[in-house]
This record gives sequence, C-alpha cells and structure tokens, in this order.
Amino acid sequence: MTETGHLVVLVGDEPPMGELAVEFEVVTVRERTRAIDRVETAAVSCVVVDGREDDRLETVAAVHEAAPSVPILYVTATPDGTAE
Repeated sequence: MTETGHLVVLVGDEPPMGELAVEFEVVTVRERTRAIDRVETAAVSCVVVDGREDDRLETVAAVHEAAPSVPILYVTATPDGTAE
C-alpha cells in the first residue's frame, strides 16, 4: 500500500500535475496492457484515462472488464461532454 493509501493509475503520456500527485501515489503507464496488469495485481483506487489517444475508449472497456469495481475517469481535451 502507498503512503496515502491510494494508488491512481494514469493511462497517458503526460505526468500528473498539481494536487493529484500530492494526495495520491500516481503511476503513469502508456499501454493498455500495463494498466490492466496494475488493476489486476495492485489495490488501485482509481484509473484515469487520457482520452487524447485514438484507442482510449477501448482502454476504458478493457480496464472495466479486468476490474469492474475500480472507478475510471475518462478525461478529454475539450470538456464538451462527448467522447469519440
């Protein structure tokens, strides 16, 4: 377990910034398979998926299938309420 007791997996290219990195242990991965490995082998509090890549909706589905009880946040570049 982490110092804070909360592990967040960030799927994307950019490192976390601000309060997220202070309050949680954040592990950044780029590949879907690594995110799935994390949720299957560690006590993950949440997964954040950076929606700027083409296949990220598939990543959300795969992570949910591997760990249906882990919350997933899907973040898009434009907060317009749509995901493609």
